[in-house]
Amino acid sequence: DRIYDVLQGLGKFPAGLGSSTRLLFAVMGPDELRYVLPVARVLREKGVAVEVYPDATKLKKQFDYAARKAIPFISINGSSEIEAGTVNLKNLETGDQQAFPAADMDRILEFLSI
Repeated sequence: DRIYDVLQGLGKFPAGLGSSTRLLFAVMGPDELRYVLPVARVLREKGVAVEVYPDATKLKKQFDYAARKAIPFISINGSSEIEAGTVNLKNLETGDQQAFPAADMDRILEFLSI
């Protein structure tokens, strides 16, 4: 217990230690859900801990969920991403946001620092 208290007091625990999820897919509606599920499956197969928000609700609620669970990345995809065949990723720590072709898993994994 003492070692834990000292490490906690010195801030030596990594920030992502509280959550194993690396990426949260926000859900805007049923079409967007159908679009992100195959992407989430492939990322899981590549070893990325991915969550898909359970229902379509306000984005603020989904961002709050990611913050509470210390999830470092969020993906918000709407009709324009579906039409373009891209996946939009945002780093919640740095604010960096980029869109990648949905099939370009190497670039997506690189952005997620995997």
